[in-house]
Amino acid sequence: MTTFVLIHGSYQGGWIWQPVANRLRATGHAVYAPSLDGCAERKHSLRPGITTETHAAEIGDLLFAVVNLARKCKIDAESALQSATNKFVARFNQLEDELKTRGSKLGEVELEEMDAIWGKIKNGASGPAP
Repeated sequence: MTTFVLIHGSYQGGWIWQPVANRLRATGHAVYAPSLDGCAERKHSLRPGITTETHAAEIGDLLFAVVNLARKCKIDAESALQSATNKFVARFNQLEDELKTRGSKLGEVELEEMDAIWGKIKNGASGPAP
């Protein structure tokens, strides 16, 4: 059995993963697809007292679960996070370089254009992406 933590994008909630989560659970895996209080399918839980601090506490719980998952998989969570951070920084630098090549810079282009460039970088279309 494997444990999966499925993270949604900024405009969705954990519900976006429901079809995948159901299939994984049906094959015996543990699946977590959290949403923050007051967001997405948990919008009904929006109440006075939900603050940045309460969301930070929920995210802390999620991070704790992910670190525990890494431990169970015999993965050094700190090294994995450092590797992911290095990859992100390298890709972000490539994004800035591409914008400079086009005569633009961050804040001057539409999000759609940046997303398209980012997608090419992630897929290796703009040279080797780490």
